[in-house]
Amino acid sequence: MENKTKLPSLNWKQTTCEVCGNEFDYFKSKRPRVCKNGDCEYKFHYKIDQKSWASYQPTLFDTKEKS
Repeated sequence: MENKTKLPSLNWKQTTCEVCGNEFDYFKSKRPRVCKNGDCEYKFHYKIDQKSWASYQPTLFDTKEKS
């Protein structure tokens, strides 16, 4: 006789990340609001706008043309 072990079946659900908008699967009873990406969790927790990031430099590669 063969004894096969069976994994428990999980009730997978799908939701959308509130920060990046990507869909991801989860199986917890409570729906997560952000995906497991560390950046998304950080931005959601601290409510950081892209323009207030420490690395945000919109004019970093702008060049002044000499006339």
